[in-house]
Amino acid sequence: MFSLSNRFNGTIHLIFEATQGAIAFVSQSKLIPIIYVT
Repeated sequence: MFSLSNRFNGTIHLIFEATQGAIAFVSQSKLIPIIYVT
């Protein structure tokens, strides 16, 4: 039971990190063209 919840938390943590990385990447790729244009 504990190992299952632990694995579940680990999966959520990985998904959360991947989502944060994707958001940072998107915001970066959106900022770069703005900097070049300005």
